[in-house]
Parts: sequence; C-alpha cells; structure tokens
Amino acid sequence: RLTLDGYISGPIQDISKISARLRITGSDLSVQGQRIGDLSADISMKNAVIHIDPATVANGESNLTVSGTIDPFTGQGFELRQAPGFDLDIRGEPIRLEDFVEDFSGRLQIQGRVGGTLNHLDGALAVSGESIDVGVQTIESLRVDARLAGQRIYFDPAIVALTESGRIRAEGWVSLEQDYRIDVTSDGIDLR
Repeated sequence: RLTLDGYISGPIQDISKISARLRITGSDLSVQGQRIGDLSADISMKNAVIHIDPATVANGESNLTVSGTIDPFTGQGFELRQAPGFDLDIRGEPIRLEDFVEDFSGRLQIQGRVGGTLNHLDGALAVSGESIDVGVQTIESLRVDARLAGQRIYFDPAIVALTESGRIRAEGWVSLEQDYRIDVTSDGIDLR
C-alpha cells in the first residue's frame, strides 16, 4: 500500500519556476511475490532539478538509503534530456539477503556515490558481504570496490572468499557498450 502526499505550484510554461514536494510512504511492498518492505521517500523539485532527501527501503533488519539529485530537463519547457544527469549517494547497512529472498542468507553492505549520466558515469561503490548463501555456492566473504568512469565500471579489485584460504580475485572493467576485460586469479581452492 502506497500513500502519496505533496504539492506543486508555479507557472506551467516555465519549469524552472515550478516548486514541488512529494512524500511517498508504503508498507509491506512486494513485486511479483518478492518482498521489498517499507518505503519512505521525500522528493522535491526546485529550479527543474529533482531532489531526493532521502528515499529509504527498510525490510526486517535491512536498510537501503538513496539521496541526491536528478537533472532530467533540458531547460526547454518539459522536454527531457536524452541522458539525464544525476548525483546519488547510496547506503545499505546492513542488507540481510533473507529479508528479501526467503531461500537466501548473508549480509551485505553497500556504500558509494554514483553520478554523471547513463552515458558518462562518475563515482565509486564499495560492496562487502559475509556468509552469503544463494543456493548454489556459499561465499564466506566478498569485497568489491568499483570505480565508475565514463562508459566503464572498473573493479579495483573484487575479492570473493569461498573459504578462509580459498580466494578468487578479479580486476578489470566492464563497459556499458557490452565489452569487458577481467583478469582473474585465485589461491589454491580445495574442491573437496
């Protein structure tokens, strides 16, 4: 169930002079049977820029928060940019997988800032986790440090520990243009 509350005011012919505020709250949300949890978002618009202060998803012990700005308009009325600009802070501390998917378990933390446009990214994300079980393989721990620059997402590095002594390390990049280069190395991993 979602609840919306807000206002909009200003001259319709000049979007830069429109002021708006929207408060969105929702509880026990799900999509196609997958739990999302509770949503709380404060969104406003001033000078044709959308401000998110913040948007939070809470489910069980998990919290994911996004705040920042989105710049979707060209300045020509309500015409939208081909590649809207954005500057978002993302924080997920902690995220328990079992809060969202019944058969999964483990804890993740996400921290970072993502900005630029979808065509020219800028920012960094750090994802770490422990005791992750998604039904195929149990992962003791993981750490991914990603840097976003232009059309590429760089991994500096990504480390997945299947056991305390068996680690896989990946460094490289993935492009938004669907090419990639990833170098993978590992410790001796006991497959017994």
